[in-house]
Amino acid sequence: MKAKKLAAAAAAAMIAITALSSCGTSIIKNEQIDTSSASSAADSAADVQGDVQTSDSSAADTEKTQQQVNYDAIEVPYVEYKKTYQAESGTIIGDTASVKKERASFKGDGYVTGANQDNWSLSFDLPESQFYNITVQTAADKNTNCRLYVNGKEVWVFRSTSNGTFEERKLENIWLDKGINEITIRSTDDAADIDYVTIEANKDISALNPDLSAAKLSNANADYNAKALYSLICSNYGKQILTAQHDSVGSTETTDLVATMTEGKYPAMRWSEIGGYTRSNTKEVTAAKAYAADGGIIAYDWYWLDPAGGNDFEVAKTNFDIKKAVPEKVKQTVSSGDSYPDDLNEDQQSAGSQAAALTQTEEEVPKYSIEEMAIWTDEDIEQHHGAGDITDECYKILKDIDKVSSKLKALKKADVAVLWRPLPVASNGLYWWGTDKDSYKWLWQLMYTRMTVYHELNNLVWVWSAQNADWYVGDEYCDVLSADVYSNGNRDAQINTLLFLNNICKTKPLGMSECGNLPAMESVLQEKAYWSFTALWSEPYLGEEIGVTLTDTAQAEANAQRFKQYYNNNYTLTRDELPNLKDVAASIKAQEKADAKADKKAKKESDKAAKKAAESEAEN
Repeated sequence: MKAKKLAAAAAAAMIAITALSSCGTSIIKNEQIDTSSASSAADSAADVQGDVQTSDSSAADTEKTQQQVNYDAIEVPYVEYKKTYQAESGTIIGDTASVKKERASFKGDGYVTGANQDNWSLSFDLPESQFYNITVQTAADKNTNCRLYVNGKEVWVFRSTSNGTFEERKLENIWLDKGINEITIRSTDDAADIDYVTIEANKDISALNPDLSAAKLSNANADYNAKALYSLICSNYGKQILTAQHDSVGSTETTDLVATMTEGKYPAMRWSEIGGYTRSNTKEVTAAKAYAADGGIIAYDWYWLDPAGGNDFEVAKTNFDIKKAVPEKVKQTVSSGDSYPDDLNEDQQSAGSQAAALTQTEEEVPKYSIEEMAIWTDEDIEQHHGAGDITDECYKILKDIDKVSSKLKALKKADVAVLWRPLPVASNGLYWWGTDKDSYKWLWQLMYTRMTVYHELNNLVWVWSAQNADWYVGDEYCDVLSADVYSNGNRDAQINTLLFLNNICKTKPLGMSECGNLPAMESVLQEKAYWSFTALWSEPYLGEEIGVTLTDTAQAEANAQRFKQYYNNNYTLTRDELPNLKDVAASIKAQEKADAKADKKAKKESDKAAKKAAESEAEN
C-alpha cells in the first residue's frame, strides 16, 4: 500500500530530519506562504518568537525526546480607516498607459487604461498594520482576468466582465503593514480599465471571539460519550487546534507514519472512511476501536458509494439519481383556522356548519414523511418496496443507511463517540448526493432521523460540510460545520473560509475537515483562525507535507521540520495531550445528576413556599 511505501521513505528521511533538531528556536514569519488566493495576507503580521522546551515522553515502546515550540499570541488590532484612491492619481510610466474619460460612470477625473505592472502603480500610506479590504472598480469589453499585486507580490486574481461598465470587486481580510504600500494590476492583454481602489480596515478578525459555552448537541438523546467529545471540542474551540489525519481504511498505517515523523506524536483525531461497509467488511471499526482505546478521537466520513451497486460516488461515474429516491408527492387536503370568519351569522356558525367554516386547501406533500420512513422496520421497507410505494433508489438508500448504522452501533457498544461527517463536500455537483439541494436536505434529514431515532446512534457528533450556505441542513441537524481546503500549497490559515462558516452559524464549532496542507501556525495566530481541527488528507498530500515524496532535499527537510513543529507546539493538541474522554463523560453525568437534584430541591422549596403563601392568604 502507499502508506507502507511512505513509511519506508520516512524511515530514510528521519536520518536527515534528526539533524534539524538542533536548529535555532526562533520562529520567524513564514516566507513560504503562497499569497495567490483571495484569503492571503501579504505578509506576516509580525515576527512570532518561539521557545523550544525539551521534555521526556514515551511513544510505542521507545522513549522519545520532544521539542515543544511555544508560540506567542498575537493581538489583532483594528483602527478605523477607509479611503478611496483614484487610479488617475497613481504613477504612470511611459505612454502605454493613459487617463481616459470615454466610459460612463467613472469616478473622479477619469480612469486608467492600458495599465500593467510596469507602467502604472498606486501608493497609499496606512495608519496601522492590520487587516484591510481592497475594493477595485474596473471595466472591460471582454471577460478579463486581473491580477492584483501588493508590494510586488501577487495576492488576488479577480475577473472583470465583458459588459463594458464599471463594476466593483472586493478582496477581504488581507494583512497590510503600516506605512507606504503599493498596488499594481495586470490584466489579460491589459484590457481592464481601472477607475479607483478603496482601502478599508476590516474588523471581522479582531472582533472574532467565539464563545461556545452554551452549545448543545442537536440530538437531545445524545449519550455521555458524545457529550464528552462535544464538550472537549467546544471548550477547546478558539484556543487550540486538534491535530487530525485521514488514515488508511482498516489500519493505522498513516497515523503510525505521522507518529514516526513527529517522534511519537499521534494525531488527536483519526479520520477514516466507513462507506466501504456497504460492499464488504473493511475491518475499519476494529482499527477505530484500537485508536480510541489508546486515547484518540474517532472521526468518519461517508463518501457514499453508488447505492445501486457501483463502486464510485462521482456523478460522472454513476447513474444514481438522488431525486428519484424522494417519495412522490400526493395531494392532501389541509384544514386551517380555529375560528369562523367575521361575516358568518349564528346559523352558519352552528355545529353542523363547523367543517364548512374552516379554510380548506389542497397541498402537495410527500407520500411518506421523513419521520414516518425513519422508523420503518426492515420488514416495512421490504413491504413498501414490494408494493411499489417507494422507488428502487429509495429502497437502496434505506438499506445502505442500515448497513452503516450497524457498524456505528459497534462503536456505540464500545462506548466510543464518533465525529460523523456523512455526505461530504455537498453543493459542488461532483457527487451523486450533491446534484440537487432539496433532495440532499431530504436525504440528510432522513439519515439523521433514522440513525438517531430508529437505530439510537446517540454516540454521534454530526458534521456538515458544504460550500454554499443555501445547502445548510439547519442547526437542529448538525453539531459542527466544516469545510475542505485544498489551497495548492498556500499555508495561510484560510480565515475567510472560517468566517464564511461562522456567518452560517455562530453557535457551533468550525473545522477543516480536509486539507491539502496544514496551515502555518504563524498565520493561525495572525488571523485568529483557530479551527477546531485540521484534518490532513492522506495521499499525495501527506507525503509532500512530511517531505518524503519531494526531490528537493532542502525543501523536503523544511517540510518535515515544519510538520514536526505543527505537532509539537502550544497551540495544537495531539493524542497524548487529550483528557480521558471516559472521565469527562463521567464528570458530565455526575454534574447533570447534581443539577437535577438541585432543581428538584429548588422546585420542592418553591412549591412549599407557594402553598404556605396560599394558606396564609386563605386565613386572612
